[in-house]
Formats: sequence, C-alpha cells, structure tokens
Amino acid sequence: MTGGSSPGSLRLHLLSSGLWAAAGRGMTGFAELATYALLARLLTPADYGAYFLAMSVVLFGAMLGSLGLNQAAVRFVAAAIGLNQEARARALLLRILKLGLIGSLVIAAGYFLFGEWLLALFLYVPVLFTVTGVVALWLAATAWQRLIAEGFRGFHDIRNATLFGGLLSSALAVGALGALWRLQGQARLSSVLAIALIATGVSALWGGWLLARKVLALPPAKVAVGDREIWHVAWPLLLTTLTLFVLTQIDLWILAAFRPAEEVAQYGAASRLALVTMVVTSILYAVLPPLIARQHARQEKHQLERILRAGATLTGVISLPIFVLFVVAPEWTLGLVYGGFYADAGAVLALLAAGLFVNVITGMRGNVLMMTGHERTELVISLVGAALNVGLCVLGAVYAGMTGVALAAMSAMMIQCLLEALAVRRVLGIWTHASAHSLGDIKRLFDVRIARHD
Repeated sequence: MTGGSSPGSLRLHLLSSGLWAAAGRGMTGFAELATYALLARLLTPADYGAYFLAMSVVLFGAMLGSLGLNQAAVRFVAAAIGLNQEARARALLLRILKLGLIGSLVIAAGYFLFGEWLLALFLYVPVLFTVTGVVALWLAATAWQRLIAEGFRGFHDIRNATLFGGLLSSALAVGALGALWRLQGQARLSSVLAIALIATGVSALWGGWLLARKVLALPPAKVAVGDREIWHVAWPLLLTTLTLFVLTQIDLWILAAFRPAEEVAQYGAASRLALVTMVVTSILYAVLPPLIARQHARQEKHQLERILRAGATLTGVISLPIFVLFVVAPEWTLGLVYGGFYADAGAVLALLAAGLFVNVITGMRGNVLMMTGHERTELVISLVGAALNVGLCVLGAVYAGMTGVALAAMSAMMIQCLLEALAVRRVLGIWTHASAHSLGDIKRLFDVRIARHD
C-alpha cells in the first residue's frame, strides 16, 4: 500500500489482513484459553494464583524492557513505508531492535538480582521467590517477542506479526501442558513456567531471525538515524504502556495483598476468561496501527474515521453474544472451563466483561492517540485512569473482596475509554466508537471482496 491507494484497494488490503489476523487471533485465543484450563487442573489453587502473579510480573517487565520501542517501531516503520522511505525504515528498525534487546536484557538481569526483594515490598508469596531465574528469562524472551511482532506489524506483515506475537508460543505451550496433564495429571509451578519460557524463547528467536532478513533486504540509509528522534516518541509510549498496565493488571496485585491465594486464583481465572470478550477487537489492534500511522501521515482523516468506526461496529456485533453469555451464565461458564472451584467468581466475570465490552464498542481510542503524535495526551489520561483504578481497587478489596475489586476495575476501565474517545474527537476531529451507520461501510468492504472473486 503505497502512494495513492484507491478506496477499493484499501478495503481489499484491510479485508485480507483482517482475515489473517482473525484466523491467527482466533487460534491464539483458543490456545491461551486451553492453557488456562489445563493449568487450573495441573496446579493447586495457591500455585495457580502464583502463576497469574508471575505472568503479571513478566508482562510488566516485558513492557518496561521494551522501552516503548515496540509501539514506536509500528509508528516509524509504517509511516516510512507509507511514504516510500524504505532506507529510513531499515535504519530506524535496526536501531530500535538493538535498543530493545539491550533494554530487555537489562530489565531481566535487574529482576534476577532484585526481584525477590521487590516482590517482598508488596506481598509475600514464597513460591514466587523460588522461580526468580525462570521468570527473569521468560521476561526477556517476552519483551523480545513483543518487539519482533511489532516490527513485522510496522511492515504490515500481519501473518508473521500474528504468528510471532503469541500464536506460536501459545500453541507450543498448550501442546506441552496437554502432554504433561495426560502423563502426570499435576505439575509444579516451576515446571509450567519452564514450559512457558521455552515456548516464548523459540518464538522470539525464530521471529527475530526472519525479521532480520526482512530488514536487511531493504536498501541501506545514507544518513544515520539519531536516538533522540526515537526516544522523543518512545518514552511517552513507555510511560503510557506502564500506566495502562496499572489500569489492567494492578487489580490482581491489590487483591493478592488483601485476600487469600485461593481467591486470587479465582479472580485471575475469571479475568483471563473475560478477555475473550476482546479477542475479536485484538484483530483490529493487529491490523490497524500501521494503517492509522499511514493515513494520518497522508492527512486522510475522513477515511480513517470510517475505518475505525466500522472496525468498532463489526467487533462489537461479534463480541455481543460472548458478553451476554458471561453476564447471563457466568458461574456455568467458569465451571465448564476451569472446574467447579472457580465458579464462585461468577460476579467477577460478569463485571469485568462489562468493562471490556465498553472497551470494544468505543474502538481504538488510545492507539489512535499514540499512532498520530498525541502520545502525551494518552499518557495524561492513562495516569488519571491508573490512579483512579488503584484507589477504587483498594477500597473494593478492603470492603467487598474480589467482587469489589472487579467493580472498581470495571468502573476505571469505562471512565478511561470515555476520556480517550473524547480526546480523539478533540485533537483529531474524529470519532472511534461503533455506530449503526458504519454497518454500510462493513457491507461495502465485503462487497469488494466478493466482486474481486467474481
């Protein structure tokens, strides 16, 4: 997609990329859900709760180790390719990959040396102290995997971005865990973390090799890219990502600080299942970020708005039955996936699903801000949302247990979504939310695909 792509060719490109992303995200989501279901049967509830905390540490460390460079890679590379500046894309991405590798290794080493002490400041989970080394390596591999996936996404290589952004590692993990369950029926936390590390490591190394070949095939740049240009964009994105983590993950840590480990396991299981509401929306996050950067660089705001609103509408329609199921029969759904012990978190599933469904129908608000040069606006909104989430979750944990924490997290999520949507309207003059009018754009998208095959 270069130069002056016609609306028809753009719709074809979107549909083709969307189909790749849909298939990939569908398989990834199924593999992740199967992983959580297997872990609920392999681990004791206390170890299962510790697993969710370890995964939370890995996600936070991977975000920190990426230094905001993964989102910057999408924005820089997509804009450069969209303007036919391939040499610049090569120079930017090579520098970003080098900085990202250094960052991930430094953060992983820091966790290995000081992780036990840092964890002890917030809560006491002895089993986590015994797996510090494995978690540190998993953290580094995850950070590198995320950076590689976003590098592919910057080139709009959705197939490889999806494969190395979680599909391959999830498939490897669920296969190994399934075999372990069949052979032994139970496992220790250290064993399942080692499986996660190996699966992520294979994906990161393979993806890194393929991306390096892709980048080195581009013409070399005559002028070196300065780090200042990269950091000017990356550091607000890093802070925004970390505050968004607080918005979406701190509820589990606050619950762990006030409630028993078994309740943490139930809440963690419900929160992971609630994310199925967002599976379809994750397709948009796989396909649209580079397109947002390109359309913004070309000043095509009207077309960008139509694409964003059509995406929010389509994903909202598809996600609605899942949301209804989680609200109408949450206990039954949890029992089916995880077993009877986890059905007690039915109210948690319903509340978290409500917040995530609002996230779906309001569209890609924050991503639009970050891909169009308004990352500082998104940072301010994220800081407000994170502070609100922490305060409400503490009150919820103290006075109402896991249900109170879920209510707090849902409220903070909804407020964040609305603030972001209003900010996009103010700075860009466009809306991102779902609408009945966008159904026509969705129909035209598929009409182009049908006409092509006819």
